Amino acid sequence: MVTLSPRRVLGALVLALAGCADEPGPRRPDVFLVVVDTLRADALLDPEGKYDTPHLDRLASEGLVFTQAFAHAPMTLPAHTALFSSRPPVETTVWNNGEDVPADLPLLAEWLRQHGYGTRAVVSIGTLNLGRREGLKRGFDHYDTAFWRIDRGERVLERIGEQMATLEHDRPQFFFAHFSDPHEPYDAHGSVRHVAELTLGGAALDKVSTSESEIWTRSLELAPGENVFELTSRYPFQVRALEVRERNSDLPVVFETLQRLEIGRQARMVVTRAAGEPAECLVRLWVNDAPARDEFARRYVLEVEHVDGMVGRFLDGLRAAGRYDDALIVFTSDHGEALGERDHFGHQADVNDPQVQVPLIVKLPRGDTRAAALARWSALPLGHIDLVPTLLELLALPPLPGARGRSLLAETGVAEVILQTHPPEAAQDMFALRDERFKLVYFPKEQRFQLFDLSQDPREEHDVYATRAGERPAWPARLEALARLGSELRQGGGEIDPEKAAELEALGYGGGG
Repeated sequence: MVTLSPRRVLGALVLALAGCADEPGPRRPDVFLVVVDTLRADALLDPEGKYDTPHLDRLASEGLVFTQAFAHAPMTLPAHTALFSSRPPVETTVWNNGEDVPADLPLLAEWLRQHGYGTRAVVSIGTLNLGRREGLKRGFDHYDTAFWRIDRGERVLERIGEQMATLEHDRPQFFFAHFSDPHEPYDAHGSVRHVAELTLGGAALDKVSTSESEIWTRSLELAPGENVFELTSRYPFQVRALEVRERNSDLPVVFETLQRLEIGRQARMVVTRAAGEPAECLVRLWVNDAPARDEFARRYVLEVEHVDGMVGRFLDGLRAAGRYDDALIVFTSDHGEALGERDHFGHQADVNDPQVQVPLIVKLPRGDTRAAALARWSALPLGHIDLVPTLLELLALPPLPGARGRSLLAETGVAEVILQTHPPEAAQDMFALRDERFKLVYFPKEQRFQLFDLSQDPREEHDVYATRAGERPAWPARLEALARLGSELRQGGGEIDPEKAAELEALGYGGGG
């Protein structure tokens, strides 16, 4: 006998009732959700003119831009789970990458499929494909994960093309397209050429690019016993992953002179096979150079401009196929990226705006007259949890069971966003509330607060909690309650197995900052 949780029972009941209530009518529009991993909000807003992004600029001119949009966590899986469920991570209980999405958590794709949509996804990073259960795949007719660890834009476009070629025309489609090009390691895009010499058993094997994130893949005959791979380069690099597979089993790999993810100029890795005859093995190597921090921002700009071209080609494909004008298109990012603000680089470790503020564009279908209603929220703080309620109202579909967000078609009201991040990515748990003026951050372990007046201190450098906490008097108790709720919901869950932990480390997660 299968026992369903109360949340699942309620969701199934609402799902059944809503399905019965659907009536035949005009074909609903296709929905294309485009998410670019690790894209800062200023890549779109770009007040300083750093980025050349003509394709995003065109989409922005044809849609509505929301200048104060926020992810609820600076990590891929928690942020996507919040987006697809319309619940903040404190309630989904997905606080870190590699965790399981609860099987009873209602998700957008599942809901749209129940209401007649074909559902497809093409994703590009392993953090969207690491759970032991269905995870975010649930509800998708096709969820394409045909890559190893991470996939770059050109290959993602090929996979998208394969899926688009088989889209049905007799029912509306929901298509989730995910690009990872701005995610570190940042490619040089031809501005420099760094390589490492790869040898096997002392014999030259190949020159491996380190300045462009290529996955070096070969089928090699390996002898029984120890097989020694060595990498040397004039430029500092790090080995993110080495996988050697014989048939369907991974062979043990020992990093000797340079540990995985350590930075250096020479690495020695020993792969051991059992006794017997030589055998063909599939070898995958992921290595990248380690540019100085003052080089990060320049390379990040190159990555943003590159992914702008990839998104542009995707949108041009929709136009060529006649699917663009009548579609509902949402463009956003899962989180941002720090490029030196408060001495932070990357994401995960903090809830400051560079890591959680995201671009957001909504392009309505041709003839939809609700742009003015949406525009009321264009300069107000809103969270990813508001997207699902908005999409479903635009599509005239019932609300997703348990959704916590509000539709942006509603009258404007209290504009607050819940933010959070957690170990091992962050040094400690952080919960925050943000509105137009203030951000309050709570550190449960220390029972400490920080308050920033964003109108005067946009870089969040001056804590004014001691003198101005009274300007948001209800917030401290609310954050304390959120932290307690989160702890209760998380009891007994959230463990990540060692294999998944290793994959997350290769993708740059798991180091605590």
